[in-house]
Amino acid sequence: MQRKANMKMLKSLSNQVYDYIVRQIKIGKFEPGDKIVETDLIEQLGISRTPIREALIQLSSDGILNSIPRKGFFVVRFDPKQVHYNYLIVARLDSYAAELVIDNMNADDYNKMDATIQTLDFAIKSRNYELYNDQQEYFHDVYLNKCENTELIELIHSLQRKYVRTAIYSRDEEKLYAFLLKVNEEHRMILQYFMQHALADLTQTIIDHWSMNKTNINVDFKF
Repeated sequence: MQRKANMKMLKSLSNQVYDYIVRQIKIGKFEPGDKIVETDLIEQLGISRTPIREALIQLSSDGILNSIPRKGFFVVRFDPKQVHYNYLIVARLDSYAAELVIDNMNADDYNKMDATIQTLDFAIKSRNYELYNDQQEYFHDVYLNKCENTELIELIHSLQRKYVRTAIYSRDEEKLYAFLLKVNEEHRMILQYFMQHALADLTQTIIDHWSMNKTNINVDFKF
């Protein structure tokens, strides 16, 4: 019994380390090509090497890190074209998930999505891109979590994890500002079509939301 408890705790720790590293990549602390130093993680997180090593191996398996023998683990550099193709797939899967749950959405779900949109507006105007990243993920998870097809949800999440974005950067701050405002208007449209049960408009908007925004992501975001 004790061994099972220890294994569960170890798995939980490795998952936490996994999420921590992904977050550091998203907010730009770890950039493409950076080496992930295990001793630094041990010091930062105050845990043993084993769960850290397990997390690094899983991140390598998921294509987020490169494992180079005798050198260590490095943040993957992504080909923007491959990222675009990946999000074309996400677009279709996410729209399918919305189709599955459109009749199961309720007022509480709509309120959560609306509150998230308001928070996104605040994040954009305050240039808080870390908050923006967290909230835009939450917005889509509101309806994804209503889907009973757990394999579909995991597939969507795994594809999103495959190309972890670093912190949102832009060569032109005002261009990025306008871009994110446009993206959040699309969130409003998605919510509106959910509330109206307008399936055709909903699925097409979600497809456009993922496909068109990610088409130009290499211009406005740094991989």
